Amino acid sequence: MTSKTSHTHPLKTQAITLMSNITSLTITGEQVSKLGSEIHATFAAKNSEKLPCVLNSVEEIGFILQPDDAIQLGRLLMAMGLESQGEQTMEEIQEKLDDLIKSCL
Repeated sequence: MTSKTSHTHPLKTQAITLMSNITSLTITGEQVSKLGSEIHATFAAKNSEKLPCVLNSVEEIGFILQPDDAIQLGRLLMAMGLESQGEQTMEEIQEKLDDLIKSCL
């Protein structure tokens, strides 16, 4: 079975806060793409009023992961997010995850 070298999926998230030692920035997910051997996640940035000279012109944030790192991060985030979910929700999530994996192969 060969995998596709490039595909994109929408990434719909609630507000996510990125923090640093200087300030924070609120972002929302836009898309996740696999480009060659890298996974790219793209987020829309909401302008921060804390450091306007640094962050006011930021419109988009992205990060690039190697496949092993994406799997590690994905597992941890999924495990933590599922802690409070009921059995029916777990089944729905598993079905959606199965469909998503099939579409990527």
